[in-house]
Amino acid sequence: MLFDINWGFVFTIVNLLVLYLLLRHFLFAPIRGIMEQREELIKGQLTSAKEKEDQAAALQKKYEMTMAGAGKDAQEILEKARDRGTTEYDAIIKEAKQNAVRIMDEARRDIEAERERNLRLLSSELAGLAVAAAEKAVDAQGGAFDEEMMDAFLKEEGVLHD
Repeated sequence: MLFDINWGFVFTIVNLLVLYLLLRHFLFAPIRGIMEQREELIKGQLTSAKEKEDQAAALQKKYEMTMAGAGKDAQEILEKARDRGTTEYDAIIKEAKQNAVRIMDEARRDIEAERERNLRLLSSELAGLAVAAAEKAVDAQGGAFDEEMMDAFLKEEGVLHD
């Protein structure tokens, strides 16, 4: 009896095969599907994280370039402000010098005008004194005084001005 089959053993094997097939169909396939979905989700998240990391690196590089440009811009603004300040300073100094020259010229003219006025007053007083002295001298001699002749003489000598 070589082929004496133990039906209990065969039945157990058949039961195991059926159980395996049922488990494979109803348990392992859905679990494998879930695991594949999880794997795809994780791969997607890793890809998304890598893209965000690349974007962050690009933004950081752009920020650094912007900051370097801002430094240059700030330097240019400072240079322009310095240039404008120097220009305004020079203009103010030039205007102040022009005003000083104008004030000095006006002062010189005023001084010259005052000098001329004082000279005229002095000449006029001197002429008056000379006339008074001449009148006294003429009166002392008993002669008549000619005022016009005296004015002509003083003008001729440069003492009396018109």
